Amino acid sequence: MTRLAWSGLLAVVLLAAGCGKVTDDYPSYVDAAAAGLFEQAWLPHAVVPPSARLIRIVRQLDDGEAQGWFHFPSVAFPAVVGRLSPYVPPAKLDPAIATYIAKNQTRGYEAFEALGADAHWLFLCSAAGGKCYFKRWTSRSD
Repeated sequence: MTRLAWSGLLAVVLLAAGCGKVTDDYPSYVDAAAAGLFEQAWLPHAVVPPSARLIRIVRQLDDGEAQGWFHFPSVAFPAVVGRLSPYVPPAKLDPAIATYIAKNQTRGYEAFEALGADAHWLFLCSAAGGKCYFKRWTSRSD
């Protein structure tokens, strides 16, 4: 292979590496905050209690979408959901999201949402399990 061909191949590989998913795990709220998770608006800091732990986020760098979960003590459930609104599905709900919500509701999770200046979050939270799953979109497209 010529030097030019290798350079072209390297450029394609580097471009492909810059796109796609990035998965990050944080042992605690403090660790997530220190990494800039809340400051960068991947997850609204007002919703996640300071007692949160085992936070995971899978970010789609190319479209601003993200999903993940966080755990919290069950006693923090009222404070968590008190900062959220009940989930109101859009007129044209994506069937995959509808199935995702229904599956988690059968497991005892309640659906909530939060709206930001440039993002929309769906939260499925359980008091008994002390856990919230979340999905983030840059626009209301669920």
